[in-house]
Parts: sequence; structure tokens; C-alpha cells
Amino acid sequence: DLQKAEAQAREAKIEAALERVRSRTMGMQHSNELAEGASLLFKQVSDFGINVWSSGFNIWQPDGVSCTINMCNPDGSIAVPYPLPHTEYIFFQKVYEAKQKGEDFLVLETGGKELEETYQYMFSLPAVKKMLTGMEDTGSQIPKFQVNHCAFFSQGYLMFITYEPCPEMWDIFKRFAKVFEQTYTRFLDLQKAEAQARESQIQLALERVRARTMAMQKQNDLLGVLDLLVEQLVKLGVNLQVANFSNGIPGGDWDLWIEVVAEGGTIFNNYVHFPRVDHPYFHHVEKNIETFRKDGTDLFKDVFSKEEKDSWQDYINTQTIYKDLTSEEIRQSMYEKPGYAWSMVILKDTWVSICRFNTIPFSDEEDAL
Repeated sequence: DLQKAEAQAREAKIEAALERVRSRTMGMQHSNELAEGASLLFKQVSDFGINVWSSGFNIWQPDGVSCTINMCNPDGSIAVPYPLPHTEYIFFQKVYEAKQKGEDFLVLETGGKELEETYQYMFSLPAVKKMLTGMEDTGSQIPKFQVNHCAFFSQGYLMFITYEPCPEMWDIFKRFAKVFEQTYTRFLDLQKAEAQARESQIQLALERVRARTMAMQKQNDLLGVLDLLVEQLVKLGVNLQVANFSNGIPGGDWDLWIEVVAEGGTIFNNYVHFPRVDHPYFHHVEKNIETFRKDGTDLFKDVFSKEEKDSWQDYINTQTIYKDLTSEEIRQSMYEKPGYAWSMVILKDTWVSICRFNTIPFSDEEDAL
């Protein structure tokens, strides 16, 4: 009777833990909540009293032989993900082989020289080394012996690394893998919905700019198109402070429709002539145009130092209409910025660029927009 009662109590505890993860899964509203759901799952497992060194969820990549590894930090949060091939080292080869055989669970005990060599391999991978070093810095020492439990689900596997064998937990690990499969499926559904919503926003923004373009009656209407383009890019999350179109693909002087914006709104929107001078800005654009004409490359990213940016400010504030159209306060604020970065798309008859006053290149997503 006591054994039966203890078994029932344990089963109730397991089901309660699983239900907490299920409930969190169904409550996910955004794909960025996946890490929070995973952290909850691993906390539920650790509450069973086992001595866990680390745990995580690993997702197979499209190539089928490498994973994106998502391991827990000592505080229970999910560390920065990193890629890991499963064909280069014997431990991960065994995991891959188990996956290929359709197994749902794998236990690997390792210690001594074998484990030492495994971590030597791990430390040879820069992204893994950074994560493991961070764990050591917080007092979490690399084990001398460990038991690796891999509980597979359709998109990957959960990894539980314990200091000692715990066969009584094997079934629990498998059950949590099945629940996490639901969690990850929910994540994929949310990710797909968010991508569709994002694409709808982008298409609407493009249509607004197209409509304004088709309504143009004269050349200077391009300033209105530029203003709308900047507005739509900012609404889509692009962190820009300057945008421009070029009048043709010049080999010397520039003639640009240009807009400068700040948090308070538009600072400057005008058609500006830039006489060519010996400056890195001109040098980079000329090199970019040459590359475009040579091999068709159309996207270019350049970053400039504060010194280069300041010398450009000296130039535009003395040799262009900037000096008449911007206040001393605005000009001074531009000198205070740490540098300048732009992404430029060159087309047959113009270039379009987005720029900002720092040394952080635009992201791939910003460039794609």
C-alpha cells in the first residue's frame, strides 16, 4: 500500500510538472518566449532532486547533421545558441547515429581521458569555448565524470548532463521530450505567423511608396517619396538617421535627395550638391560603383571612424547648403557622434543608402528591407 501510494504521489508530481510546461506552451504569444518555456522545463526536471550539471535543447539544422545548441546557464536562463556539427567527434557521432536509427533515448557515460578529450574538442570551437568559459567564471566547473541523457523529439533532442547515473529519471526525461516537442511546434507556428504578419507590413509599406512614386509630377517630388520611404523604414524598425537617393551614378560630384531625421522628426530634407573632394566617403562610393559595374554586386556596407565622419562634417558645413539649413545645435550634435555607417544599394541609374551616426553596421534584416 505504501509503495502504491508513493508511486501515485510521484506520478502526480510528474504530471503536475509536465502540465506546468504544457500550460506555459499554450500561453506563448510570441516566438521569443521559447527560451522562457525551455527554462521552465529544465527547472521542473531539476526539482526532482537530481544533480544536474547542465541541460539544454538542441535543434537539428536543415543539413540534418548539425544542431543549434541551446544550453542552460548556471542561473537557469538559456545561453547564446551556437552551431555544433555531429559528424566530427565520436560523442556527437553517437548522438547522430541514434537519431538515424530512430531511437528515442540515448545514455552515454563518460569520464577520465575520454571526457577530457571531449572538452578539449569543445573548447576548440570558439562559440562553445565562450559559453563554457562563462560557466567556469560563475563557479560551474567542468565535470570529471558525467552521464549524458539525450531524449529525442521530432525536431531535435533534450540534453540532460548529470554527475551520476539516474535510471529512475529516464522515463521522465522521455516524457519531457514529448512535451517539449509540443513547445517547439508552438514556437514554429508562432514564428510562421509572425513572419507572415511582418511580410504583410513590408508589402503595405512598399505599396505606399509605389503609390507616392506613381503620383510624382516633377523632379522635386522625389523629396516627398524619400520622406515617405524613411517613415516606412523607421516604422519597420530600421534604425536610420540619414537616407538618400542619387541623381544618376556620378563619377565625380554628387547630387542627392537627402533626408536627416532624429527622434523628434525630420531635421533636413532637400536636394544637395556635393562637389567632389578627396575624402573617404567619395573614395568608398567610387569603389562601390566600380565593383557594381564590374560584377553586378549591388549591396555595399561601409563604416567610418569619428575622425572621418568629423572631416566630412567640416566639408558639408562649409561647402554645401547644409551650413544654411541646419542649426548650430544640430551641427554640434553630429560632431559628438562616434562615427558613421551606411548600407548602399546601387541600381542602374541611382543609388539608395541608409546611414547612421555610429560604427554599428546595419543588420542583415535591415539591409534586406
